[in-house]
Amino acid sequence: MNPQRFYAISDRNEEGCMIVVAHTSREAKRLYWRKNDMNIDEFIAVRVNQVKPDHPLPKELPLGILHNSWIGLFYHLYYYIGEYCPFCNESKDFAWDSETESMITCPKCQKEIKETDVIHWELIK
Repeated sequence: MNPQRFYAISDRNEEGCMIVVAHTSREAKRLYWRKNDMNIDEFIAVRVNQVKPDHPLPKELPLGILHNSWIGLFYHLYYYIGEYCPFCNESKDFAWDSETESMITCPKCQKEIKETDVIHWELIK
């Protein structure tokens, strides 16, 4: 069996993408379709691209859509995410610091957010 890979799935109408954990691009598209109410025209418009994390994930993720977007951000599968800050609880867009490329800072409270502050590994086997 093929190893697990990460696929960025988007359609022509959306700016962002979703990360799907699957063994093949065909399986990724099928898993995405099952979770979204789509007609055949929308399904045909779906684009699937393999993405590689910048370092290996600590454990195996379950197949399907990546539910914890912080995982995608800390492993560079996403460029930015919209989430709640673990310190001030404000909903903001979070991204890697473009100057240092090494940390994530809340735009409101200016605290550095670390992987241990936000990652909840309950979805990992």
